[in-house]
Amino acid sequence: MNAERKAKEPGYELAMEGYMRLIFSKIIRVLRKSSTHNFFDAITPGLLEYIDANFTQKLTLAELADKCFYNPAYLGRLFKNTFHVTLHEYVNEKRVAFAKKMLQETDEPIDTIGTQIGYADRKQFYKVFKQMVGCTPKQYRENSRGAVQ
Repeated sequence: MNAERKAKEPGYELAMEGYMRLIFSKIIRVLRKSSTHNFFDAITPGLLEYIDANFTQKLTLAELADKCFYNPAYLGRLFKNTFHVTLHEYVNEKRVAFAKKMLQETDEPIDTIGTQIGYADRKQFYKVFKQMVGCTPKQYRENSRGAVQ
């Protein structure tokens, strides 16, 4: 390529373009062979650690994408392809798991637990909890304590 560029014989621009296309096609082949998951695994631990440490806060795809230097839509697709759930579903799973633990181990009011795990709206907490667990937080507390006694 360098010799072609220096000689600048007629048609050298076309030859340079051909070389560049060849290089890009080889790069694309290598990237396609290496799984997206392998590439994503390099940032996953840090991202998951951040989510696990901050799931009680408001987490947005845009904020997380910014931390990983990705486009939000791209990060959302990578997350879904890697973990088979959306980021929103993953955060909800974390929150509900923590809520279940608190409902079993504490006497905190249910609304307080919902607020502590990141739900500003009581209705949203109840809706997500019932959707994921199959019963309301109150029913869950009663059932889990009844099973222990």
